[in-house]
Amino acid sequence: MNSNKPLLTMLSRRGLIAAMLGLFMVVSVRPAAAASDDDVLAFTKTLGDAVVELLADQTLTSQNRTDQLITLLDGAIDLQILGKAVLARHWRTATEIQREEYLGLFRELAVAQVSDILNSYSFGGETYEIGKIVNLRPDRLWSVHTTIIRPDSPEIALQWVVLKKKTGDLVLFDVKAEEFSLVNTKRDEFGSVVSRHGIDGLIDELRQQVAAL
Repeated sequence: MNSNKPLLTMLSRRGLIAAMLGLFMVVSVRPAAAASDDDVLAFTKTLGDAVVELLADQTLTSQNRTDQLITLLDGAIDLQILGKAVLARHWRTATEIQREEYLGLFRELAVAQVSDILNSYSFGGETYEIGKIVNLRPDRLWSVHTTIIRPDSPEIALQWVVLKKKTGDLVLFDVKAEEFSLVNTKRDEFGSVVSRHGIDGLIDELRQQVAAL
């Protein structure tokens, strides 16, 4: 497939950084069987505090910080759930082999994008405030409104969408910043490629991008 346009949309740097900060400020935990707003609040606050501390640790080298945050990313989201949500209706028509390769490539690109942002952005001194929590779907889906406060930089309004899995784990499902949604943006990009070239075409495009890393 001869396409020079990357699948990663050319988003504003500020919005993309905000979304990635959101990814890092949440990792999966298991609350009580029936999750409440308090569980979601504790989930975001406790783990958000830990990540802000990591970002502000000036004793870490850039590579060490990147490695630790990437490790955190692996625990922050369920990539299978996110990958399926991004592929949307096309997931149902994909074969098991296609699904497996797609999810592997999806993860590699996500990690690469995070590394690029971390290597080009100077972290330090970030704090955040948690605002309202909205239950979007009873005992299943919540929206957590937060504000990231950065020294000498504009504040960033950030919305985390938190999902409770069937296992009871809370995981990050989406991050929204400046009208940018990780899930919706990827869904539009990937869906456009699949509509033109099929799932194999999408996988081929992802392979090319991973090879170029």
